[in-house]
Amino acid sequence: MIKVRFDVPPSRFPKGDKGNKRLYFEYMLLRHSFAQKLKDPKKGLKASLEEHAKYYILILEEMKRRGLKIPKPTGHPIERYARQFSDVVPVKKNMSELGHILKANAVYLVSHAKEVYNGTKTLWVTKKPYPNMLKKPLYLAGDGKVWGKVILLSITPISLKEFKELRALHRVTEEERKKWWPKAKKFYAYSFRFEKFKEPWTFLGLPKGPQVFFTLTDKMVKKSSGSIHFEFIGTKGDVEFPPKLTSGEPCRADWCKDPVNLKRKHSGLLIDNSILIDGCGLDWEDSKIKPKAVLLTHLHPDHAGALWEGQESSFKEYLIKNRIPVHVWKGSLEISKPVKPLDKRLRVLKHQSRSRFTIQGHTFRFFPVYHSKVAPCAAVLIDERMLYNPDFLAWKGGNPFKDYKIDLYIGDGSCMKVDIKRPEKVGHMSMVNQVQMCSKAGVKHVKFTHVGHLYQTHEEAKETLRIIARSKGYYEDPDKVYIAEDGDYGELLPDGSIKWKGKTIEKKSFYKPNKPYWREFEPEKVADIPGFTFPAKVVMKIDGMRIQINTKEKTLRSEDEGYHKENKFKKIIRELEQLPEDSVFDAEGIMVSEDGEPLHRTSFIGYVNGKDYEPDKEDRCRFMIFDVYRYKGKDVVNLPFQERLEILKNIKDTEHFKILREGKHYRIVKSKSDLVKAIKWASELPGSEGAMIIWDKKIETATNQNKAWCKIKKYKEIDCLVIDRTHPKHKDTGEEIKTVWNYMIAAGPYEGRCAEIAKKYAPRGKVVIKSESKTLPAVKSFDEARESFLEAQGVIVKGQKVYAYLGRTFNTKITAPVGGIIRVVTPEVNKYPILDKNGKETGCYYYGVFQPRVVEYVHEKNVPDRIEVLDRLASLTLPRGVSKAKTLTHEEYLRIREEGKPLPPEYYKFKPPCNGKCRGVVQRHWPTGKIVEVEKGEILAREGYIAKAYWWEGNELVVEFTGPEVKKDFNADSIVLKFRDHIDVRLEKNKELIGFTVHPPIPAGKTSWDVFKERIEEGEKSQMTIKYPHPKSWLTYEGELLFPTLHGGHRLSVAKIKIMDKFTVKYGVQRRNLHEYFLDGNTLKGRFVLRVILSPSTKKPIWIFVRPKNAQYPLNPVEHKDEGYVDLIRNDKLTPEMVESPRE
Repeated sequence: MIKVRFDVPPSRFPKGDKGNKRLYFEYMLLRHSFAQKLKDPKKGLKASLEEHAKYYILILEEMKRRGLKIPKPTGHPIERYARQFSDVVPVKKNMSELGHILKANAVYLVSHAKEVYNGTKTLWVTKKPYPNMLKKPLYLAGDGKVWGKVILLSITPISLKEFKELRALHRVTEEERKKWWPKAKKFYAYSFRFEKFKEPWTFLGLPKGPQVFFTLTDKMVKKSSGSIHFEFIGTKGDVEFPPKLTSGEPCRADWCKDPVNLKRKHSGLLIDNSILIDGCGLDWEDSKIKPKAVLLTHLHPDHAGALWEGQESSFKEYLIKNRIPVHVWKGSLEISKPVKPLDKRLRVLKHQSRSRFTIQGHTFRFFPVYHSKVAPCAAVLIDERMLYNPDFLAWKGGNPFKDYKIDLYIGDGSCMKVDIKRPEKVGHMSMVNQVQMCSKAGVKHVKFTHVGHLYQTHEEAKETLRIIARSKGYYEDPDKVYIAEDGDYGELLPDGSIKWKGKTIEKKSFYKPNKPYWREFEPEKVADIPGFTFPAKVVMKIDGMRIQINTKEKTLRSEDEGYHKENKFKKIIRELEQLPEDSVFDAEGIMVSEDGEPLHRTSFIGYVNGKDYEPDKEDRCRFMIFDVYRYKGKDVVNLPFQERLEILKNIKDTEHFKILREGKHYRIVKSKSDLVKAIKWASELPGSEGAMIIWDKKIETATNQNKAWCKIKKYKEIDCLVIDRTHPKHKDTGEEIKTVWNYMIAAGPYEGRCAEIAKKYAPRGKVVIKSESKTLPAVKSFDEARESFLEAQGVIVKGQKVYAYLGRTFNTKITAPVGGIIRVVTPEVNKYPILDKNGKETGCYYYGVFQPRVVEYVHEKNVPDRIEVLDRLASLTLPRGVSKAKTLTHEEYLRIREEGKPLPPEYYKFKPPCNGKCRGVVQRHWPTGKIVEVEKGEILAREGYIAKAYWWEGNELVVEFTGPEVKKDFNADSIVLKFRDHIDVRLEKNKELIGFTVHPPIPAGKTSWDVFKERIEEGEKSQMTIKYPHPKSWLTYEGELLFPTLHGGHRLSVAKIKIMDKFTVKYGVQRRNLHEYFLDGNTLKGRFVLRVILSPSTKKPIWIFVRPKNAQYPLNPVEHKDEGYVDLIRNDKLTPEMVESPRE
């Protein structure tokens, strides 16, 4: 018996005459079999009409590829039928249509389709037989819906009498029979199988006739926004957890031991428990999932390795045995080594890009993306509102966001902040950039799978991404952005929300906190505030982070940041059970010292926003509860404050949750004199930054600024208008630091005559003129000539108003827009008279602030503080006056200085926070002679950090260092190949250490320490190299380390470090090319100088270190132009100009 093997593609036929003859033979056999099956479905080859047609297309394509002559069309029915699937099929031009019966993919039943859907109609009757439609899936339409798919199983002739007897099954009434088939005596009854859609589609077409076969097109239906159930069966990319270290040592980092990371399997998504997208990686060779269909985004091993040719896989055998269709984008099959092809026994269905196909009532489309050259990749669009995109660098040929409204995006979690880009558009887009892309496209929910080496635990990575998404303004609600873990599941609902693990994702209940409407600077003024009444509560204003505590949901939520903090309080969160149930409290989070003294707010904020969970720091955290919003299931937010105080009085303290108590933290006052005393008392309590005064329950609902609250702070605080903003530049690379801002700020505006006087007579750059009509270029310099002020300075905003320019803020990571309001604190606000053209005072002033530091972006305000606020703050600042620059003649300098000691601090610009108690250390480093072999090409150290663990990711080496964890690309050129006995000197600057390596020649029999001491005692110069900043832990570090050796990048030397001297340091003149230090140690004692000279041998600028004699290098801080520039410029950044004298 002659057969056609439909599972053997024609491309595998033998080459040459034998294979060509087989092509023509099977071509004729298919045509003959197809014609037979049209007349009788039981005849011909054992395959459906559709399988005949698609194999016929493959025959024609192979003929064309081999250059064979393709037979001319004859009008055979297979030609017109196959033409539906491919344009490669030639058809006879004057051939009449074969009819909709052959092309039909749907059936229309007037008023009976819904009965099939409900299960009341179980037999279908027609007047004519349609044997060619048997066992062919057909969409069932009618009653304005497409209800599902029906498959006609068998056909039986019946008489009119039998028709009437079977009416309970086919449900055709006598009136319908007479209307549709009035003269018919013979009918045909069909048994069928029906697969209903979970959410029927809206049917927009209306075929003629009561029972019609027709071709259903995309334009004829509107897919219902039904629910999509999805489950992350795996979330791992092509990585290993834990990583395999080259050294053989286990990775001890927290993220390597994180149980969520350890259980991850290769990524896959299961739709409605029946449609598997990817989930065929090598981790899934023995998968027990039994899908009804599989889709593959591409053929990389972590997505399709279990289905590769030659790969042993019980899961693959299940798919083959049960003829489960594997849907792929046609382009994804164009692979190259090392990727392997799919097993030829699989039932693979290829689809064009963007073409729509349906599985189990869901529609799918493939959208090609850039990701890999060896395994072309595509994203999958599901029901035109859910996008699965697990490996992605960029869109290839247009993105789906332009044509479809996406509710849920599931993206590539390979990297956090920086894209991985390789040549020829290969790599991964970072999660942050994908979040930004989705935000611009209006996507409601963003989730990530295919997690790579993020060097964080799952919770840390999840929190980091949410913080970035909110801080950059991409998604205000942190629950909209999520990194998935294996086993997560949810349901995308018709309204675009997500039912997540049985609970709809939404912001957990959160009371928008009260903020004070009033801000005063003098205690005596508080009682004059409109609406102020006694009694009033005066409470210490705690210097911490605002935290909302929810005992029902077990959350600690940051009011400032808008996200949850539970991952940093794993022990404390269990303590919530000791507080009243279903209650919400307002608190300030602080950290205390080992002695219980409150620390600066940055201690708490730094821990909460840091990467690591640290149990010792958690134990020193305290939550100072000062208000209650909800108590035991009842909202109390609008009760008078006295009643809320009574509630708090009855709550007991726990180890970490403390209630503010009357007499200890606050006072109730009933007179103005007591009010003033209480404010001063509260401001001076340990850990207090001022006082809060509360006297009623009124709340401004628009902004939640409470008009019955006032604050007074010990330092001066100004709400400023952002005129412009810039990024500072990195001191070494010169590149902008995109996550840090400097703001140009102003307050005001001036009013009345002072507006005109300020505009006309204020010194250059001390006022800003704003216009509503246009936005001019950004602020460049406030030293430009007044005539070109508007064009050169660049001003924005509000109709010819004149604002007082206050200067540029310190660096900050707080983000605010131009035109927004930011709150800054300053120790000084200075006020200077504006003089007219004759030099006389006008009665108006310009202002300056000293060291303005940004504390927050004030979302609820749109105007800055008035000029009156600047006047009042300036009145609280000791007068400076406008004086000439300080002078210090050379003779006076020589008279007042003491040998080896600095001048009084007021003469120097740099004033370190360590306040004369800055520490320093001298360490000797020397090799022990022991060598450790490592794999070729590994580079395991750089200046400032020592490698403690390392491993390979593909061709990229990842190194974990002591101090802050750093991930870098290394190559052989970046390594310091020399390591020898040397001396390091380190100095405490503020939060880090600056330092340098001294490396003079060392004679035989001596150590670097011996030579270093001799040169200091004799006042000789020593050449040195500037080091990268180090963490303060290096002040006490001793022991063994690994260093690169003279042998190159694939050997390590075991070295020892020993502390040789400790000292305190005071900073003198600080310039870019010269630094003066006053050290007080055993060996390093006296005045020391670092300066740039020209190397006698290389003629290049170098640093030298020397303890000069009293007459050498006299450094008058005024004449030598002390810059206060304390950072040390690295040797490779030195220029010949820096060799010039400091006097220049």
